[in-house]
Amino acid sequence: AQVPGGENLTYKLHPPVLRALGRKKKIGLAPKSHVALKLLAKGKALRGTKLDPFGYAHVRKVERELLSHYTGMVARLAANLSPDTYVTATEAAGLP
Repeated sequence: AQVPGGENLTYKLHPPVLRALGRKKKIGLAPKSHVALKLLAKGKALRGTKLDPFGYAHVRKVERELLSHYTGMVARLAANLSPDTYVTATEAAGLP
């Protein structure tokens, strides 16, 4: 309603599930699917919980491992922080 002509928007998405099945192109979701997209957006509250339907995907598992690795690295850098290691620590922490 806030965008002129917004009721005719088509969303172009490339879901990881379809990518894993070999689909190389994005799919277009027409205005009829807006209700489903709104419901899907409400499911964001489930993200990171055991009820997250997409949390079991390989890419999500790698994301969690990377986050764990990064926080551990920053904790180790902070524990060993000194004037000599400050520049290296801030560069490493700023990489992501």
